[in-house]
Amino acid sequence: ENTPENSRFLIPPGINDFRLGTRRAVFVDWKCCPMKGEEILEWQRRMLAAMGTTTFPAKGYQLHRKANRRYGTRSLTSLARLAKKEGLTHVVIRGRPRPEPTSLELLRSQSGYTVYRVR
Repeated sequence: ENTPENSRFLIPPGINDFRLGTRRAVFVDWKCCPMKGEEILEWQRRMLAAMGTTTFPAKGYQLHRKANRRYGTRSLTSLARLAKKEGLTHVVIRGRPRPEPTSLELLRSQSGYTVYRVR
């Protein structure tokens, strides 16, 4: 309700119900893995970009936990840079707002998550 319908979110990749709960597009999540050749390569590129790694830290059902951990260790600056590069409009992190200076605008913090708008 509080974001335009065409908003595109960078979220911790292990959150698999964000897309359905918000009815907004996400950059990537671990559960919506495509089944076709080149689409799987794009999903892999996005997962690794969101985690800030070059390899997957786990396989199968362990991936979402490890992916969230990797995403959670990234600086807001690096997440903002990725969001701008990929044309995303919002960044979501777990926890409270961070006092780190970035090009992100704090929108809301509640229920264990903080949402920023990309400027």
